[in-house]
Amino acid sequence: MLIRRLLFLLVAGLMALALVMLVVWPMPDATLRGPEPGEVAVRSADVLKLGYNMPERSAMHAAAVRLANAVREESQGRLQIQLFPNQQLGNDHQMLEMARRGELDLILTPSAKLSVAVPEMQYPDLPFYFPAQEDLYHLLDGEPGRLLLNRLRRIGLVGITFWGNGFKHFTANKPLLSPADFDGERFRVMKSRLLQEQFELLGAEAIPIDFHQVKEALRDGVVEGQENPLVAIHSMGIHAVQTDLTLSSHAYLAYVLSINESRYSKLPSAMQTLLLEKAREITDWQRAETRRLEETFLSEIQASGTRVHRLTDEQRADFRQRLVPLASRFESVIGSDLLALTDSYLYQNYPDEKRRLIGVDVDLGADTEGIGRDIKRGVELALAQYNAHRSVDSYRLAPWVINNLGQPDRAGRNLQTLAEDPAVLAVIAGGGSAALKGQLPIVETLDFPVLSPWAAESELLAGGEYEQLFGLTQVTPLVARSLAAKLNADSTGDPHLIIEAGAWGLDFEQALRGQLAKQGRLLGQVVRVAMGQTPATIQQQVSQLSGSGALVLAVRGRERNVAIQALAARYPGRQVYSIREGNIESPLDIQCLHSWSDNSAFRLLMQQYRARYDEEPRVPSAVAQGYDGAGLLINALSSLEPGFDREQITRAMLRALSFNGVIKRYRSPFSTSQRQALTSEDYYWSSKRCVVPGDQD
Repeated sequence: MLIRRLLFLLVAGLMALALVMLVVWPMPDATLRGPEPGEVAVRSADVLKLGYNMPERSAMHAAAVRLANAVREESQGRLQIQLFPNQQLGNDHQMLEMARRGELDLILTPSAKLSVAVPEMQYPDLPFYFPAQEDLYHLLDGEPGRLLLNRLRRIGLVGITFWGNGFKHFTANKPLLSPADFDGERFRVMKSRLLQEQFELLGAEAIPIDFHQVKEALRDGVVEGQENPLVAIHSMGIHAVQTDLTLSSHAYLAYVLSINESRYSKLPSAMQTLLLEKAREITDWQRAETRRLEETFLSEIQASGTRVHRLTDEQRADFRQRLVPLASRFESVIGSDLLALTDSYLYQNYPDEKRRLIGVDVDLGADTEGIGRDIKRGVELALAQYNAHRSVDSYRLAPWVINNLGQPDRAGRNLQTLAEDPAVLAVIAGGGSAALKGQLPIVETLDFPVLSPWAAESELLAGGEYEQLFGLTQVTPLVARSLAAKLNADSTGDPHLIIEAGAWGLDFEQALRGQLAKQGRLLGQVVRVAMGQTPATIQQQVSQLSGSGALVLAVRGRERNVAIQALAARYPGRQVYSIREGNIESPLDIQCLHSWSDNSAFRLLMQQYRARYDEEPRVPSAVAQGYDGAGLLINALSSLEPGFDREQITRAMLRALSFNGVIKRYRSPFSTSQRQALTSEDYYWSSKRCVVPGDQD
């Protein structure tokens, strides 16, 4: 009985305890439960760390706060951004390295600091290159900016957008209203060759000084002036030790928002899109907020007694003219493609009734050995010479350069764009057979001449089929004839051919077979190299050659260099003939085909090239053919009476003309049946500028 009562009390106690637990211990929330079968588990929050050098009282920090809030709200907390302003995680260089190593997710970095690893980021630093602030914003938000952001992938970052700390202005102890005002003065610069040359072109001495020491250097007279945005001038108290502020807005202190590439790739695609879209949406607000703050800073600077000056349009034009050489000198650093896009925008948005244009449509891609760039530069040198000697009341000629990237469709669209602008008088176009073929349907509709300055397949310029098309090119039949004659004179045995796969390669192979057959000789083995092929595959192909014949190389770029290395290892004593001119590093005896003569005119052109671009040409033939092509067009234009229309230019090209070029002296180069200005006698073989130690292409 006692036991039964104890059992009853125990059960009752347990039931009471269960009731208490039900009251004080809540049921699990539905959001905390595990997924049912077939359901997808909710991701935990992705937290990104963003580091930057700007303080809390800045438009940059305010924009970062907006970005963090927008991303958190739109993602419902699944994507969050932690902010680390004011160099809490290190200076710009330290944060950049952290981001590249994956130790920091997001960084907001001055473009000038990125330019050490990505030199193209000096683009916003070009002084007086952009007529108005809105122009640079438009370009940074457009294709030039997209190209710049894409180049950050080379260092393991994904570029998102361009924010900024405002446009730079000059301060000194006098007004700076013309280039003459800089003569003999000492100016503080950030450590940058471009900025140093900027002040040297203005006649000043550039002295690199750390930013935090600028005020002291100005106060002590180490330097007389400096450049910075208003936010920096105000925050560092520079106006307290300088009497004059010249509002020049001559360059932009851009900041680049980027994310570690590996971290970005691990975000869900929806979060990637959200981050990019919100950052770019905030860009306009960030710029407007910077301007709002600048108005406050400017009022306080003026209230301190500093004299403020604003440049007029005419004064800006004087500075721009003085600093024009900078873009040419830094073209290889910043990128021909970026500058071409910029100039296209400026020509279309700032027409000039005293300016006429020569269109230049070439391939400015990174894999062309500089052929397109050197054609363009040859044209620029010819137009500069014309402008230097033109009469005061005549129009000046400028090159409108467009990048076709070697793509036929793009080349066709480019030519159509040029044709629609009445300021364009003629076009130097193509840069290769594929691009030129893409333009032929447009060529048939034009009322002005198109001149092809580079290699073309045999049929394109034969018989004057295209009324508006002229050539100054290494046409395949003539090249094959010159090569066959050289082989016959130098060697015995059947030559082997290493050639690019594709339409041009097939065209050249057939032409060479025909020329050799006329001499009773055969073409030996043929190795067809596809562009983009792996080095191992190319080496394997080349090693299969047999026999003692000479080796003919008709390949360009990286693939050519790989083939040459394989030839040097496999056939060290063989004679090699390259029909693709360019700098080649090899112990082999290589002869290159040239279409320029090493005469006094050519040497003068090379001097002008070095003076303007501060480097050696990659492909001298391309410079010469661009120069002579533009010269032939200028010669035709000069024969016309004022007020001519574009249709008259083609007829002028066909008339008997004499022109002293750098390749040769041209006498009646074109006719209704002859549209090619070079003959087989204009090609010769030489090792000069063929084998150059230290080649980097």
